[in-house]
Amino acid sequence: MKRRLVLTRVGSIAGFGVLAGCVDGAGNAGNSDPGSGSNGDGGDGDGNGETTGPADDDGSTTEPVTDTAIETLETACGRTSEATIDVDLEARRATITGSVRAPNPCHEAVLVGVVAENGTVTVTIGVESDGEDVCMECTGRVDYEATITVGTQPPAVLVVDHEHLEETNEVARLELDVDEE
Repeated sequence: MKRRLVLTRVGSIAGFGVLAGCVDGAGNAGNSDPGSGSNGDGGDGDGNGETTGPADDDGSTTEPVTDTAIETLETACGRTSEATIDVDLEARRATITGSVRAPNPCHEAVLVGVVAENGTVTVTIGVESDGEDVCMECTGRVDYEATITVGTQPPAVLVVDHEHLEETNEVARLELDVDEE
């Protein structure tokens, strides 16, 4: 009996992995305009977090954000909503660690969106259910680590927003000391 349960879960996860990246956060598949060359997120990429924008001599792009990743570290009861930003300009990477509120602990952190505008990159972190049927009755806290890789022209400001119950609040802001070329 346990073997069937494991096979069912593995099959579900594998099926989800095949579809990952095919649907945006609003449930829309792919481009709204197939001939636009855009992936619908304002970037010029194929929807997998990588850009296909103009490359510099070293092969890197001039896009503000070239790759993103997020990992749930721990979940528990709690009401904390905070974040810290650590930037390594030499490696072109920003690491965001934080805790976002959730309806209950049976949630995982998700990257809701990344918007680059006027020299500012805003990263919005939210939560989604982890699919567990039984969960503790308390407000949840989801600890996460997100990594943002920036192009050769890093943003002047990094902002982290947390989304909770259809409300978005800024929880961290870092002004970078970057030289404009």
